[in-house]
Amino acid sequence: MRLKNTDKAAALTFYLLIALAYCIAYAGSPDLSALIHAGDRYPYIGEDGAYVYPSSDGYDGQWYYHIAKDPLNVAHAKLIKEAPGYRYQRILYPLLSYLVALGDVSLLPYSMFAVNLASVLLSAHIFSKMVKGYALYPTFLAGVFTSTLLELAEPLWVMLCLAALYYLRQDRIWHSALAFTFAFLTKETTLYLLAPAVLYLSLRQRSRSLPLTLPFAVFGLWQLLLSTHFGKPPFLTSQRFGYTFLGLVDAFAQTDPLTKAFIVSCAVPLTVSVDIVRCKRFNLSSTILVFNTLAVASFHRGLFVDVFASSRILLPLAVASLYYLAETQDHRIHFFLFPQALASLALASYYVFKLVSLFIH
Repeated sequence: MRLKNTDKAAALTFYLLIALAYCIAYAGSPDLSALIHAGDRYPYIGEDGAYVYPSSDGYDGQWYYHIAKDPLNVAHAKLIKEAPGYRYQRILYPLLSYLVALGDVSLLPYSMFAVNLASVLLSAHIFSKMVKGYALYPTFLAGVFTSTLLELAEPLWVMLCLAALYYLRQDRIWHSALAFTFAFLTKETTLYLLAPAVLYLSLRQRSRSLPLTLPFAVFGLWQLLLSTHFGKPPFLTSQRFGYTFLGLVDAFAQTDPLTKAFIVSCAVPLTVSVDIVRCKRFNLSSTILVFNTLAVASFHRGLFVDVFASSRILLPLAVASLYYLAETQDHRIHFFLFPQALASLALASYYVFKLVSLFIH
């Protein structure tokens, strides 16, 4: 089912209006550099004119912005105070933003937003070719929505992963391998989708799995190169896992209502995964779904610290759910995906309300 031009226009208008409302509500002007979330704790981030939030540590978008100023300069990246290698391994988004801005630092806030906006629309376009109806699901995934407003790499990552899964579905294995490679250079969480795909294909169709070793080879070489600059492979510096389900239970007890809703919605893919294992209904999409469900169940509670973090960490499971829905039309998955869209709309409504309240007062 082709994505209608009216749907694309509606999604584009929605994101533009909410981004402007967000900037005006929090920064007092429609300056898109407010989306970077540069904090005054790191004055070098905003020295090129980006809006700086007072009394703030900022958010992850400021690190992408910093890298994008000079993306091929490792010494420049080392100025990052918090895990510079871990940030720099996600090179594709800042590099692409730099190229779109033609190297003009003053244009980076706009090119970063443009890259994400294009990724959002392309994700919907790709998914529309995989499923009948529900083409806008990728557009309104909560993690995609929050990441677009925070100028993070997730929208680009989702688009690349959907492209890789689409090509895999079309048996265009080398195209899929290339998309997965770019996804790996965008976010290391590509592992959650690629590992179960390679595992399944190596057991069932070994010849199809061989090209998919390319992303692992490129990512491994990239990690080795980074280790020469940052001391050890950045991929090994993150701590994601704990005891199964304990992280979810602890997070549920301590976090905000919207994150609680995200955690509760994870019961849907968990139920589906239990049915898949019990009935031995393993195929490529179900294997990827089960793998990601188990991964989320084992995540450390710190990954669910707030609605922004939790919506982002659930994106691999959301992409796995989209692929499973496209392959099986199992409508139970809607009960996981639809709350994501509702959360995006709820956050959008809050930002509009905050803007309106400014004018009222």
